[in-house]
Order: sequence, then C-alpha cells, then structure tokens
Amino acid sequence: MKPTNTIHNWSTTTIPADPYKAPEQITQHLQGKISEDKRIITSAVVGQHQGMIRTKSGSLYALGEIDPDYDYAFPMAKQRLLNVLPEVQ
Repeated sequence: MKPTNTIHNWSTTTIPADPYKAPEQITQHLQGKISEDKRIITSAVVGQHQGMIRTKSGSLYALGEIDPDYDYAFPMAKQRLLNVLPEVQ
C-alpha cells in the first residue's frame, strides 16, 4: 500500500491540549512537513500499517526524518510509536 504522503521533521502532538482529559482519552496527531513550504497536522492517529501511520481520515503516512528536538526529548520515538499502535488496514 502506498502512503498518502511522507511527513518530514515530524513529531506527535495532541489537539486540543485539554487538561481535563484522562491520558487514555487524549488523541495523538502527527505534525511536520510534507514539502519544503507545507506544514500539516494530521487527523487523529488510529494505528499503523506496515510501518506507516494510519489516521482517522483514512490517510496513510510514511515517516521521514524526525524533528531533532523531538528525537532528543524522546529517543527512538519512531520505534516507540510503532510499538504502541495497533496494526490496522
């Protein structure tokens, strides 16, 4: 299956940051660049398919290089993310 886009300089984020939501209720989104001048924030991440990220909208994203600051804060973030996401179609 071919990804919709590759996200570069990526990290995960929560939207909106609701201080009254329990951790298991917080949805994760990807943010990053799909081109030199186009930044995106995806719909909610629902799982992974063959190492790519599937979102609620049905899009499939390949992960390019990670944001260096995010990588510093969360070493091995890509593998950690893929390890916790369920396999979906």
